[in-house]
Amino acid sequence: MSRHATGLFSIAFFLHLLGASLMALALPGCNPIKREDPRLDFTKILPEGLQAQQVERLDTDSDGRLDWVLFYRYKAPGAQADQLSPIAAAVYHAEMPKDGKQLPEIVPYSLNPPDGRYLGENPCQARMADVITKNKGLEVVIESVNADGLVTDAAIFTWRGSKSAEETLPGYRCLGVFHAHGHIAINTDEVVVKEYAEDRSQLAVRRVYRPQNGTYLNEYDQLYPSIERNLEFAAGKPKDVAASPHPESIILAFYEDLNTDTALDYLSKSGRERLRRNELDLGAPWPRNRIKKALVLELRYDRSNTGKPETEVGVRVYFESVASEKSEIAELIWTCVQEDGFWKMDRSRRASEK
Repeated sequence: MSRHATGLFSIAFFLHLLGASLMALALPGCNPIKREDPRLDFTKILPEGLQAQQVERLDTDSDGRLDWVLFYRYKAPGAQADQLSPIAAAVYHAEMPKDGKQLPEIVPYSLNPPDGRYLGENPCQARMADVITKNKGLEVVIESVNADGLVTDAAIFTWRGSKSAEETLPGYRCLGVFHAHGHIAINTDEVVVKEYAEDRSQLAVRRVYRPQNGTYLNEYDQLYPSIERNLEFAAGKPKDVAASPHPESIILAFYEDLNTDTALDYLSKSGRERLRRNELDLGAPWPRNRIKKALVLELRYDRSNTGKPETEVGVRVYFESVASEKSEIAELIWTCVQEDGFWKMDRSRRASEK
């Protein structure tokens, strides 16, 4: 992608295209770079095979002047004619001469993820935000948004304007890149990625990432491992989850509500009695009132349990206490029973037990 974005046009071509508008940039008291100029038409200057999308104006290098963030589509090698073209991006700077007497130079810089992938197939948008507080200034956040308004691809960049041991040339360095068949949320010092699972209960694998030393990428430009991983309901816990026809949904809801009274709604009458007598093994090393949260890693179940009065569901789960202690992973087999037409959790045993 970088060879498309860099060198897309020269200052000579810009002078031919813009004429007197560029000369106005050098005049005292005149700063048209802060307002839209319809004559800066990227649809007419991109090489054949690159299709300009939207252009956004942001101060991406914190120099007090707005830059042009150009998104464009290109044909991937070997792509079918009807295949959706991926989107790439470049930032164009109007670099002003120090003496103020020469014409400014319009210079493109690519926004390249290190994994060699595109920024997205769905429409992309750019914003400036302080998403990694260890770094000085704001980062450039690129998000690809699908028709449902969900972010499916995201990348974080920062401007490196001077030579250093890490960069040999000025440009934008990628600090994180994320892809998901689901949803990505970039927050301050945290990225949450939901990957939808092909599952009858409409579950998702949730991963939480935190930056290290100002970046989400290690020395090999790979993501640092997630600090937290668990299963959850893809669209949030349903209001009528207690009436779910799938016993694994009951178990997931139980662990999500473990330290609340709502957890009792998912237990059978005998299950609640076992819990009251402290005879129900939940997998935790602490009592419920000391558990901050339970994170389910895996659910295993018999998909042919329809119409059966009883079934077993395997679960791998670990816990975090109110004192931020983390437990070992527990593997349990839950026996669920039909009670009044609903699945209820009745009893459990360790997976190591026969």
